[in-house]
Amino acid sequence: KLLERAGTTPEGSITAIYTVLTYTDQKQDALGEEIKSLVDGHIVLEPKLAEQGILPAFDITNSISRLQNKLLNEEEMKDLTILKGVASNLKNNKDILLFGGTPDLELKAALAIEKKLYEFIKQTPKTDFNGDIRLELASLVNDYKNVLIK
Repeated sequence: KLLERAGTTPEGSITAIYTVLTYTDQKQDALGEEIKSLVDGHIVLEPKLAEQGILPAFDITNSISRLQNKLLNEEEMKDLTILKGVASNLKNNKDILLFGGTPDLELKAALAIEKKLYEFIKQTPKTDFNGDIRLELASLVNDYKNVLIK
């Protein structure tokens, strides 16, 4: 009932930010999964990102917004999808280097822009969400594509 109170009615609207703390790395937390199914989106925080000084420590590979299609244009949605793929590739495959493996072309491209990606994800009080950040998003994706072409 608490989750369903938020929203728009003829009398007005209630906006809410609910916090659910889970102590498991497993994807199947019953309460967490139920809440995620009911709300417009969720932000997953990753302690490993915070340890690297990336704040806020949003895990963009697991965070979801059901409103982003209304907030971003088609080109920005494509760019965001590419960057989520880059972040996922880094998160899941970077350890191959520790074992002496050879990265494929996509991982090489991801590694080439890793520092820029994490600088882009970081937010400061001066972050401009209207102009420069959209240009930075496009620029970062272009950098990634340029490494793939080489």
